[in-house]
Amino acid sequence: MSGNGADRERVTGVRWTRPATRVGAVVASAVGATVLVVAIDDFRFAYQNEVLKVSLETASALVVALGCYLVAGRFRVRRYRSDGLIAYGLGVLAFSNLLLVWSPDAPDIQAVGLRIATWMPLFCQVIGALCLAIAASGAASERVTNASSRRLAAIAAAPIVGALFVAAYVRLPADTTRRLPLSSALHPQFNREPVVALVYLFTAVVFALAAIGFVARSERHHDRFAEWLAAGCGLSAVARINFALFPSLFSRWLYTGDVIRLAAYVCWLIGAAVEIASYWEGLAASAVTRERSRLARDLHDGLAQELAFVVSQLQSFPPSEGRYSVASAADRALGEARRAIDALADTDDGLDSALRRAVETVALRHQVAIRIDAAAEIDVPIGVREEVVRVGREAVANACRHGHATSIAVSLTESAHEYRLRIHDDGVGFDPDAEISASRFGMRSMRERAEAIGGSLRIDSKPGGGTTIEMIWR
Repeated sequence: MSGNGADRERVTGVRWTRPATRVGAVVASAVGATVLVVAIDDFRFAYQNEVLKVSLETASALVVALGCYLVAGRFRVRRYRSDGLIAYGLGVLAFSNLLLVWSPDAPDIQAVGLRIATWMPLFCQVIGALCLAIAASGAASERVTNASSRRLAAIAAAPIVGALFVAAYVRLPADTTRRLPLSSALHPQFNREPVVALVYLFTAVVFALAAIGFVARSERHHDRFAEWLAAGCGLSAVARINFALFPSLFSRWLYTGDVIRLAAYVCWLIGAAVEIASYWEGLAASAVTRERSRLARDLHDGLAQELAFVVSQLQSFPPSEGRYSVASAADRALGEARRAIDALADTDDGLDSALRRAVETVALRHQVAIRIDAAAEIDVPIGVREEVVRVGREAVANACRHGHATSIAVSLTESAHEYRLRIHDDGVGFDPDAEISASRFGMRSMRERAEAIGGSLRIDSKPGGGTTIEMIWR
């Protein structure tokens, strides 16, 4: 999909454009909210509303489950093990939220059921965080076969089954925070059940490591999906710190950490949706490129070959005015066919490469020396690129055919967001006013192409003094 980039950002010199800065700003806002909750006693952050709590947990489960589904689609296309780990981790986190919705609150619940209701959501969160951290580290970057995918799917339930066994049969402390009074629920509860707090803190550390790994991957590969994953992991780390301070295992209380966790899930969902949209755009662009390549091959093997044969046959005929006119027309048609082939086939070339190849081809055909100085970092849309290349090709062709030049210099530069194409030759020159008044098509065509992209064309020439053509646009 887009992971390489496809999504390459322009460097503006502002540090705000870095993924690490954007992710850091998002996480800092969540940290600020946590500091307000802890530092300001009168700050209202907890609400005893069971319906709202269950609604938020359900919404969180649905959001992260949808994100899991989208990433699973990415895994089916790319077959990278890391994508499978991300999808699995998100799925386990969705399951943990469903467990929180289901968690019983009856006073006479059995001890085993209470331990499961307390520890299974925690264990699932740890498993999900570890999966994301492993995917972010790059340790699971290899592709998998269909057989490997089936084996992975078969063992995917093993961590959940193991966590269920530990929660049910290992003598872990049962939840003692489910019925905290109002005064206790509004203050940090490290001393209430330290094991629960330690598990949350461990999960926060794992999520933080995953965020760091995804930020590094985003900056290294220009991967916007990794940036969204990093933001979600960073928010998840802050949410677990909130849960460590204010245990939220009992269903009747809604805390700041619940909102931050939902924001993390939304980040993952947005990232997955953007990635899927980018994939379909790339698929459409790939289909267009294949069709353009097919048309280029058909033109090259059909029309261009026939025109080349006509030109070669006409050159063997006795000289005459009629033969010269027909040969010139055939040569121009052949040039147009080759230009169409270049435009269709070279959709991924930069402006400098496309211009260099076009003008060198014309100069080589007429055996004229050419010197090209084209800036490599100029990035323009495909439509603009084709117009500029056609102007450059036409100018060089005119210098060779009509100006009888022996040397041509072509330069392409950028300064203060202004682009300039300059073609200078040492040919016989001409009177621009006379040529334009005579409605010479080539000159008029170049001027119209420059104006079509919002630019202008300047022609400086005189008989016996060579010609300079400049195209300027922004």
